[in-house]
Amino acid sequence: MPEGRPEELAGDPVRAPWSTVEAMLASLIDEVRINSWLYAQAHSDSTLPKPQPIPRPGVRSRKRRGLPLEAAIALDPRLRGMSPEEAQAFLDGVMIRRG
Repeated sequence: MPEGRPEELAGDPVRAPWSTVEAMLASLIDEVRINSWLYAQAHSDSTLPKPQPIPRPGVRSRKRRGLPLEAAIALDPRLRGMSPEEAQAFLDGVMIRRG
C-alpha cells in the first residue's frame, strides 16, 4: 500500500489503494493488450513495441537491463566464434521469436 493516510490518497487515483475488482480489471486489460500485440506481431513484417502494463498503485515499473553483447558472447556457447555483428543479428532473431 502506498505511503500516506487513506484520506490523503483518495483524490489521487495513481496512489490510492485499489480494490480486488480494480486489480483484476487491470490484469484483464493487460492480458487483452498482450494478446492483441501477439496477434499483430505474428501478422507484421516488423517488430512492434510490447505494450506496457497499466500502472498499479505502490508498484514501480521495472526497467529491463540488457546484457552487454561482449558478456552475451562469453556466456552463450552458440555465439562463440561469431563476429559482434553476427552475434547481435542472431540475438535479435531469437528475441523476435520469443516476444
